Amino acid sequence: MLGGDNIYLAGPCYNNATDKIVCKFNDDLSTNGTIINGIRARCTVPMFNITGRISLALSVNGGQSFDFKGKFTLGMISLHSFYV
Repeated sequence: MLGGDNIYLAGPCYNNATDKIVCKFNDDLSTNGTIINGIRARCTVPMFNITGRISLALSVNGGQSFDFKGKFTLGMISLHSFYV
């Protein structure tokens, strides 16, 4: 299983007083986010049993709309490299 890591999202100028951050992963799994400052927020990646390109959509209005979109790569870390 993969997931549980925090991802950090820069910009679109977050408003700590009004914005409610929600991240949607692969169009079906959502997690609530936290605003760190005016240009940085974070979300926790939910548990996945796949690797590869994952779509990510960001909402600043509690999940009513997801106007910011991107992709990232979720990859398995080889334990072999730690023990060589």
